[in-house]
Amino acid sequence: MIKIPQIKEAERPAILFSGGKDSLLLLDEARKLRPDITVIHFYDHLQPQVERIIKLWDLDVLSWRPSARFLIPWDDGIALSREYSFGDGYLPVVQDVEVGGDCEVERLLLARTPYFDYPFDKTIWGYKAGDERHPVMGKPFPIAFGLGPTLMIAPLYHWTDEEVLDEIGKRNIPYEPFSDQVHMCEKCFLYLGDWDRESSLQFFARRYGFREAA
Repeated sequence: MIKIPQIKEAERPAILFSGGKDSLLLLDEARKLRPDITVIHFYDHLQPQVERIIKLWDLDVLSWRPSARFLIPWDDGIALSREYSFGDGYLPVVQDVEVGGDCEVERLLLARTPYFDYPFDKTIWGYKAGDERHPVMGKPFPIAFGLGPTLMIAPLYHWTDEEVLDEIGKRNIPYEPFSDQVHMCEKCFLYLGDWDRESSLQFFARRYGFREAA
């Protein structure tokens, strides 16, 4: 059973929706409790699977550009952090960058939203403590934490992937997995030059103080 007591008392609730299994299950439950909940989708373009859900469930979706995009080194790879403004708070969305294939660098340089006056008092998202985290993210997010003007709440925090998939099956929710990996061509990769990997990772860790475990 999914428990979201905070959503009933919220004046202006919102939900972060990526289209993945966790946010999909949470959105199905949240719409029953608060049909007026605002759905927020962060990605620069809609995956076909996500677009189908939006049309099927007749969703109105809010989105805004990141306040910043920057690359982070880790091991022998690269990650892209898209940093979103929640008033004076910031949330990083980290994706792997694969070198090779069709280059998406132009998408990394799209217009920014340096400051978004986030109007929602409580925001739920499909984060789980046991989620596989990108190496640059370190410790798990807390089950609830303040981010700018909103309270971030993770109702599925103690769930497992198997439990989520089982519940999706019971509810007959149309779920299709997809990859959110970003591609960069060899030419653009060579333009990056040398960087101090340790300093870059330390900067990233210091920037997000709310990442300490609950």
